[in-house]
Amino acid sequence: MSQTVVVSIARLRRAWLDTSRTVPQIAEDLGLKLRTVQHIAKREGWPPRARRNTRAKLTLEMIRPLWEAGLSCRDIGTAVGATKNAVSLFAYRHGLRRGNGWRPQITLAEWQEAQIAAQMRVDARELKRLAAQRQRSDQAFLRSAA
Repeated sequence: MSQTVVVSIARLRRAWLDTSRTVPQIAEDLGLKLRTVQHIAKREGWPPRARRNTRAKLTLEMIRPLWEAGLSCRDIGTAVGATKNAVSLFAYRHGLRRGNGWRPQITLAEWQEAQIAAQMRVDARELKRLAAQRQRSDQAFLRSAA
């Protein structure tokens, strides 16, 4: 059996006008069904809620490195917050091609691991350079103090 929930129209209206919350969040917070909240808002004549564009904005700078690394469209989509079909269509429209019978060369986890390893190599080189610079400045200080 479902339980009856009593919510004042004033409370629902305040929640409706709070644009920081989505309609599903409002429904969950008040213990109502999504459709009930939408129905009451329409019946009361409240202004429509602005729809948020939840689609990921894909750019060539985001997609190309993943594409060239050999990730599947599904893995690329997971990495950038898009669907497999959105990535596939984007790649087609921007001339990114793969031959027939292509298979993913690397998984998303392997690619992320390789990116972390590359960044660690860069960081290690920088630390080595800074250590050498510090050593030279210490030697120069000791020579001047002697």
